[in-house]
Amino acid sequence: MHWLQTSKNGVFEKNTKNNHAVYYDMQVVSILMFLNRNEEAKKILEEVKTKRVATQIAPDGKQPHELARTKALSYSTMNLKGFTQLAFLGKKLEVDLWGYEEKNGASIVKAYEFLKPFAIGEKEWEYPQITSLDKAKKSLKQLFAKAGAQFNNKEYCKIGTNGNTKATSLLFYCN
Repeated sequence: MHWLQTSKNGVFEKNTKNNHAVYYDMQVVSILMFLNRNEEAKKILEEVKTKRVATQIAPDGKQPHELARTKALSYSTMNLKGFTQLAFLGKKLEVDLWGYEEKNGASIVKAYEFLKPFAIGEKEWEYPQITSLDKAKKSLKQLFAKAGAQFNNKEYCKIGTNGNTKATSLLFYCN
């Protein structure tokens, strides 16, 4: 924890504007919870609203920093996975990141809604993706299943399981 919060690398990652900062927060919050320093973890989770959601998710749900990359779907999915994990941790500490919406409309759920047409095949991906688009879509669908299970969203479960509501993993069960 000390290294993350004080090292040159840790401080740099904390201050980035993309998925690195989201995963930095996820690691710090996880460690703080493990150490039973829940008030500190809650403070960081509250800051995620203005430091991460407000700066990394646009009102329409796009993640501009991730869409600018050469593997835009992969990075958008990975960043949203980090946000989802933070929302799940927040749920445990009564910090509602899943239901949080910034004044301009930006939210984690809006990021899912932006990606949903691509996950279900309603739209073709129109951003750079130099690696396998099929593999990236598979990861995106798995993320929908995880979010569906964690936040009791049957629609997301259906997207992630292709209608097969059997266990998608040992940890995340969509029913």
